[in-house]
Amino acid sequence: MIKPVQKSGYDYCLLVPHLVMHLNRNVTAATYNILGQATATAIMGKLGLNVGDELSGFNPNMTESEVSAYLGNPLLEPDKKSSEIQPRL
Repeated sequence: MIKPVQKSGYDYCLLVPHLVMHLNRNVTAATYNILGQATATAIMGKLGLNVGDELSGFNPNMTESEVSAYLGNPLLEPDKKSSEIQPRL
């Protein structure tokens, strides 16, 4: 019997997981702000396939002006595909 590969990443400062590999080898990542609140999640698919979401370049600690700008116009980039839009909240 082949054992499934399971991988995880754990943030010991906030005591939360930031990278989880499920039994079917799909990877899910999460980012948290300084208060430990989840700010974004990404379902990244299987490792090595480069499909799904990614969190590279995402800033989990947004300033008040960045939050206000997004809430003022959440559809600023409607013609981009969902994979091209940087998550904001």
